[in-house]
Amino acid sequence: FTYKFGAANPALVLNRPREALECLGDLEKMDWKTFGHWMQGTWLFGVAAFSHHLLGEHEAELRVAELGLRIYPDMLNVRGDKVRALAALGRVAELDRTITEGLAIRSRTESPGDVLLIAAEELLKPGG
Repeated sequence: FTYKFGAANPALVLNRPREALECLGDLEKMDWKTFGHWMQGTWLFGVAAFSHHLLGEHEAELRVAELGLRIYPDMLNVRGDKVRALAALGRVAELDRTITEGLAIRSRTESPGDVLLIAAEELLKPGG
């Protein structure tokens, strides 16, 4: 899966989120039983979620983040993807619940403060 990230991430960096999503393909069809133990799998979810975010496709962004959390429940970077989507959708009660759940997680990546910052930045955007 590293080749997918290697193609998708530069597309995203070049502000080509649709092409980034094309490079990744359908994440649900990947063999997560094999790859799910590799922390780097979260990179794919991050690129996919943020690509949908840039395209204004927040429901799709949320679906990607929720899939990522099913595979990586202890990774706060994936929880940050979910928080960004919920904030963009204005789903404050779910946002609060997701943040609160994240406070109890000892993550290998990110911190609860990073998740809070993602929520705050999204909520501070005009229309947020």
